Formats: sequence, structure tokens, C-alpha cells
Amino acid sequence: MAFIFAVFYFFLKSRLNFNNFVRQFLIMEKQGNKPDSEDFKNSKGQSYGTFAKYTGVAFQMMAIIGASAFIGYKIDQYYNHKVQYATAIACVLGVFLSIYQTIRQLKA
Repeated sequence: MAFIFAVFYFFLKSRLNFNNFVRQFLIMEKQGNKPDSEDFKNSKGQSYGTFAKYTGVAFQMMAIIGASAFIGYKIDQYYNHKVQYATAIACVLGVFLSIYQTIRQLKA
């Protein structure tokens, strides 16, 4: 249970940081100070756009797998299974679905 709270905490913390970044960007845009592409690069010259893209993919994978595990758990609860077959199957299907979704997004 502590692991779930830790993941949720880091998810919220990263969302707040991202929201602050978006808020600052929108404020700059309203003031007419459009940032140069150099403002969005780190010290190695890599763009932060790709970082945000891959971070979003990771959270999407986590959400798909978590949702499928939750659905499997609820199915097992409804049918009173002693061995949680539906949860295991749903987790595996969630992993495959998230990998498929990731590959599809990264090709585009």
C-alpha cells in the first residue's frame, strides 16, 4: 500500500511541476515574450519536448496497466474467485495493450 501512495505522490509532484511549466509558458505567450527554442534545451543541447513526450508515455502506460489490473480485481471480487485469474489475465493484457499503444505513438 505504501508503494501505491509513493507512486501517487510522485505522479502528483510531476504533474504540478509540469503544470507550473505550462503556466509560465502561457504567461510568457500572453506577454508577447515567445521563448526561443534555446530556452527549452538543457545544458547538453537536448530539447525538453522529447523529455515531456516520453514522460507522458510512461504515465499513460502506468494508467493502462493500473486500470486493467483494477478491472480484473473487480471481476475476481464479483465472482468470488479464490485464485485471482482475472486479475492476472487483465494485468498481462494491460501490459500488451500499453506496449502496443506506446509503439503506435512513437511511430507517429
